[in-house]
Amino acid sequence: NASPSPFILLLTLTMAAENVAELPIPGTKEDFWVRQEAPDGRLYFFNKATGVSQWHVPTELYDSRCLSRDNTNLREDFITKMPGSARAMLGVDVMTEIPGAGINSQIVKVREHLMSSLTETEEEPPRVKEHLFPQNLLRLNLIRARGLRDADFMPGRDKSDPYCLVEILGKEEESRFRTAVVMDDLDPVWNHVQLMPSYVPGDIISLSVWDEDNNEEVVKAAQEMEVENVANLYASLAADELLGKLLLTHEDLMEGSKEEVDYLLDDAGPGIEATITLRANMIRGWPMLKGRIVSDAKDDLEYSEPDLSIFAYEQADPGSVVTAWESIHMKEGYSGTFFGAYKEAAAKLKKGDRINLDGRVRSVKKVSRKGGVDAHDHREQVYVYVDEDINGILKVGAKWKKITATPPPGEDLSRVILYYDIQTKLVTNVPVMG
Repeated sequence: NASPSPFILLLTLTMAAENVAELPIPGTKEDFWVRQEAPDGRLYFFNKATGVSQWHVPTELYDSRCLSRDNTNLREDFITKMPGSARAMLGVDVMTEIPGAGINSQIVKVREHLMSSLTETEEEPPRVKEHLFPQNLLRLNLIRARGLRDADFMPGRDKSDPYCLVEILGKEEESRFRTAVVMDDLDPVWNHVQLMPSYVPGDIISLSVWDEDNNEEVVKAAQEMEVENVANLYASLAADELLGKLLLTHEDLMEGSKEEVDYLLDDAGPGIEATITLRANMIRGWPMLKGRIVSDAKDDLEYSEPDLSIFAYEQADPGSVVTAWESIHMKEGYSGTFFGAYKEAAAKLKKGDRINLDGRVRSVKKVSRKGGVDAHDHREQVYVYVDEDINGILKVGAKWKKITATPPPGEDLSRVILYYDIQTKLVTNVPVMG
């Protein structure tokens, strides 16, 4: 017999003799099975019809002692092994019960493990690696503009707030993107790099530079300067104003494949000679990998491109702010070894991660599971614990961000870099050579 475990109930009958020679068992089988006493005083079961004797409880007489009769989702034969099956499958010579769900989580785990060993299961076949073919992609680097027109309402008080809008003619919806806005600058620097998977040689690229108008700020300034009829001023303001535009063919773009090229903007305004500086080149990439599981993407790339080195890096953290939901921290900030953070921002942290906390590097000790809710935007918040005391007072709104590894700088055409989201493990970029 196997030795009993805390999670499997082995029922055997071992009873002291109590002057019982032959005890009939009540029930439908009382004419067949009787208890009898062995010479050493132990009791056993004897079948008068067949002449069979055995120590364990007969199958017909077995009554479950630990299984819930209300659990209709579990079949008795699934969670109970009769002596014959127990001997063949488990190597024990007694009735065996495997407790059902609801007793406790540890028993459920043991039950599932035992049941899996009693049934034949098919192993999941290994993943078949996919051979990937790279595509030629246009990589456009919008570097800067110079000499833009001042299109703001009150020249001298502030300047244009330019951004650049780019799209492929005939493919506007799938290709359109824009740079960030540079405030109050007639010579903005964007350094915006964009891959354009839908571009093919022969397409025409449209670039246009715009002044983003913040009408509310304009009206506020007009009020401060006591401009008459502010309401009519607000209604007449355009959303954004064109500062210049440019159409580029494939031949134009390839002029900047090796170095920066300045292009003169059309419609820049009377007497204005504004330029835009960019660099463009065609590069091999794998747009089909964006959104895939990073481990699968890395395997497929290594299989498809054995001569290239494939690297995976966690996507750089955009950063977040210190928060609070308790009045004392909302008023006075934090001064110990913890601070408040939005739950979704802290979800990417684990013990040992380094963070830049208001200009100082700290190591994360833990993140609390529970916290509070912001009274204004109803976002969940938690506490982040760090290894050292916060120097001084850390106010609500202070900046923090996770420090992530970065690849060596420069372009290396023998490598491909995958960036992935630490929570979803999905690739976040279009991988390219370099």
